[in-house]
Amino acid sequence: GVRPEIYANNDCVAITLEEAIGANDVLDLLRSENVESYLRQSLEGSGFFGARFRECAGAALLITRMRANQRLPLWLSRMRSKSLLDSVKKYDDFPLLLETWRSCLQDEFDMESLELVLGELEQGIIEVTDVRTGVASPFAKSVAWRQINDEYMYNSDKPNADGKTGLREDLLKSFAFNEALRPRVNADLVAAYERKRQRLEIGYAPTDELELKEWLRERVWLRSDEWEVLLEAVGRDGAEFDEGALGFAVREKLWTGEEIVYLEEERDRVYSVAEFGEAAESFLDWLSYFGVVPLSDFQKWYSVEQERLGAFLESLVDAQSLVMGTLLEGSEEVYVCDAENFETLLRMQRTRNKAVFEPLPGASLMPFLAKQQGLIGKAKKGEDLAEVLERFSGLQLKAGLWEEDVLPARLHAYQSSWLDVLMIEEGLCWYSSKQRAIGFAFDDELGDLLNGDGKREGLNEREELVLETVRRGRFSFQGLLSELDISSSELDDVLWSLVWKGTISNDTFASARRGVLADFKSLGDIQAKRVEASSARRARRGRSVRSIGRAIPTYPGNWYALPELSTESDEIEELERQKYRVRILLDRYGVLFRELLQKEETGFQWRDVFKALRLMELSGELLAGRFFEGMMGLQFISHEAFRSLRAGVEKKAIYWHAAVDPVSLCGLGLEVFKGKLPKRLAANRMVWRGEELAMVVSRNGRELQIEVEPDDEDLPEIFEVLRHMLGRRVQAAATIQVEIINGESALRSPYLAALEGSFRMHRDHKRVVLEA
Repeated sequence: GVRPEIYANNDCVAITLEEAIGANDVLDLLRSENVESYLRQSLEGSGFFGARFRECAGAALLITRMRANQRLPLWLSRMRSKSLLDSVKKYDDFPLLLETWRSCLQDEFDMESLELVLGELEQGIIEVTDVRTGVASPFAKSVAWRQINDEYMYNSDKPNADGKTGLREDLLKSFAFNEALRPRVNADLVAAYERKRQRLEIGYAPTDELELKEWLRERVWLRSDEWEVLLEAVGRDGAEFDEGALGFAVREKLWTGEEIVYLEEERDRVYSVAEFGEAAESFLDWLSYFGVVPLSDFQKWYSVEQERLGAFLESLVDAQSLVMGTLLEGSEEVYVCDAENFETLLRMQRTRNKAVFEPLPGASLMPFLAKQQGLIGKAKKGEDLAEVLERFSGLQLKAGLWEEDVLPARLHAYQSSWLDVLMIEEGLCWYSSKQRAIGFAFDDELGDLLNGDGKREGLNEREELVLETVRRGRFSFQGLLSELDISSSELDDVLWSLVWKGTISNDTFASARRGVLADFKSLGDIQAKRVEASSARRARRGRSVRSIGRAIPTYPGNWYALPELSTESDEIEELERQKYRVRILLDRYGVLFRELLQKEETGFQWRDVFKALRLMELSGELLAGRFFEGMMGLQFISHEAFRSLRAGVEKKAIYWHAAVDPVSLCGLGLEVFKGKLPKRLAANRMVWRGEELAMVVSRNGRELQIEVEPDDEDLPEIFEVLRHMLGRRVQAAATIQVEIINGESALRSPYLAALEGSFRMHRDHKRVVLEA
């Protein structure tokens, strides 16, 4: 949201920002696939473009002198050039604008090298080092004077008005992307692209009958030989179902004698494609699943006159929906290709010669994920809470787990007040769509994180009454009691029932904390039990039982209705939502594969986002391959995470997490960790030293499995998780009673000396008791 000041010369590019930001964060904004569109958006508003326009206008004699023998002052030439540019911006085919663009892109800029450098930055071939200094480097000092000289003392060629001209994109592309300049693509690259696009590559095939049916719907129709190849790929990837049960697949011969396979309910779409030209959109949808197709193949597939075929394809070329010509290396045959697919092929060709990455051992996955989620690195404080929670968008965990383990593992000396302040100042809210679990989101992203899955239906009469009330505004617990004819205990139960159905929330997290303490049961019942227990204690001690007034229990904050979620969305909107969720998952994990997403919510699991992953890989937004050994199937990784991976993982850093933490690999069935990790239970925690599992804390500390030697110098730091359990701000343990260490009685353990050096410790006849 900030327009920075930018200065550049042959030594450096200097960007002045109000807040510190990482070099990679800036470089990630500009990529090889978007540089052309950004250039188009911004170049016409720059002084560089204005200067080239002035030169072209002078050469065209549109900026004239008063007399032939009189020199026109530079300032006057600039003023007239700006006035002329403002006048012609509205025209979509003004020749002088086109000549200025030609001058910039062909004479001045080396676009090919620029895209090459950006591609190497994305792949990590060019490494970036982020250095923070107190004074400007000698390179940066060389442009410091320009802030005064260029911006304040002297005028520049920058046009008066912001924004781009009306020059048509087709004229720009006519000289920048014509056939004479267009590169050809490699045949092997096209074949590999087609195998991925058509889901024939290993790991890409549909995994069950439902997914296969949906894939056939997407493809519109397949030739019978393509269908057979697809079924082979499905079987190869391990899907098990009887082909005879695939009654949804209709086989039919076209008038050309070609047999095709399609869904019965898609017959109209099939024939709109087969009639060739009646519906260009359907044809382009079908063609988008191919790489480059020989023009001669269309004559085999369709019974259509050559003249009509040529006119139809030319109309799509004119609309820039198709690319047609000699597209393959080493072949003079004419091919046809979807325009977006051809751009993708060119990007893939630019990056296919990248350095080969040797996959890391599977054990390296743990420190990689820990660094990605902030368990390793600089100690984070309250101001980093928004960044931490943003990484967990769309994830719901048991309500108490957030403040007991997840946030303290990532934020130094975590305090509950940080979360309350963030909700007040930044618009953070908490929500739920399943029993006793809570997720966090900022107000404007709830619609993209939750699914309109009908959970708001089936409310009983009291729930409907309470929901209609909170839809009128925000109400405190006492306010709702005064509005409704309902007891406090009934209202308590109804409110939490509505929370679990994803309909309401509270504007403070203190209400959720109160719910966790009461185990989400009626506060009135909890209070009554306390009163009874207090009376029983006084009676046992021979003291009189006092009459204790029972105040009406309440919750902090105000209850309000969450926005209604639409259950309807078109295909494009749904795909964009999937891509948004993929970006969240990449921010959360860095690398994605099927097993890692098992514990994610519906909408974030592998099946839900796989289509978006495939398309984002083909568009160059992320990479696919094998980055860690021992993981079955395909792996996807963001460019930023790939750079981090190339730099190596932390080998000595010590960090801890709960077994049910989002970073935990417990219960995922990964072969490399089989038999080494505890069960995925909230009472278990783990401590790691780089790739090495250093300690497992089971049953809330009753059992310890310590994997380092008793005299290891890192033991005090490894015991940090036990100090956290005793000293955390929420639900701290008064003591930790250790009964077993490494399978033997804790009383005889060689680790007692190390524990005694880190905690106040005493023993009884069967256990060791640790205190803060």
